[in-house]
Amino acid sequence: MKIRVITISGNESPLINKISAEYFRRLQHYVKAEKISLKSSSKKNISEQKKEEAAAVLKQMKDNDELILLDESGIQFSSLEFADFLRKKMNASKNICFVIGSAYGFDDDLKKKASRLISLSKMTLPHQLAQLIFAEQIYRAFTILRNQKYHHGE
Repeated sequence: MKIRVITISGNESPLINKISAEYFRRLQHYVKAEKISLKSSSKKNISEQKKEEAAAVLKQMKDNDELILLDESGIQFSSLEFADFLRKKMNASKNICFVIGSAYGFDDDLKKKASRLISLSKMTLPHQLAQLIFAEQIYRAFTILRNQKYHHGE
């Protein structure tokens, strides 16, 4: 299994990128994982912007990828539930492509192609912070699955 996290953003914070890269480095002990950064569209029309970004995401997809979008309307997991979700995906032997969208979210056609929508929080998070939190949660999930002492919950 391979995990790819695609982010669509207009700007990148060097500090957030450094911390996020550390979690992706740690993840390599458990799974092949990479982050792909795409620039947000510069189209004036929001609908056109979302369509252009969707096309850019689909260009990154491989035949064996399962598309999962991080979206405010998605389901929420506890850290333990997310770990179990990843365990089941690993057993299915598919690659997972998580996508963190731009400020305006996702094109409806891309949402239809996704197998699942996941929400990190009921609160709105800045894009950069969402990517950092998600990288940490993927890492946390694998430490939970390996019964390592990183996660201190029940």
